[in-house]
Amino acid sequence: MGSTSKTSAYVAGNISSVQYTSQNGSIGTENFVCANGHNTEIKLNNTASIWKLTEENALGQPTKATTGTMARTYGYTAYEHVTTSYEGE
Repeated sequence: MGSTSKTSAYVAGNISSVQYTSQNGSIGTENFVCANGHNTEIKLNNTASIWKLTEENALGQPTKATTGTMARTYGYTAYEHVTTSYEGE
């Protein structure tokens, strides 16, 4: 039975990448893009965007993001609870 491992790297206290490896070699790497100490995008092998923050409100809460080709929109109540999560292409 084989084993897998993951190795994380950090820049300025923020995660910058997670590399996944099996006994046969590298499986792939998630690369994280940060702005102002917050994750704004995740790329696979530093090329294909798999998650990206595209808009946030004045409180810094995400209001729009993309996952691959899917667009997501989020709304919040006065108590900062998520009220909507719409997925569309």
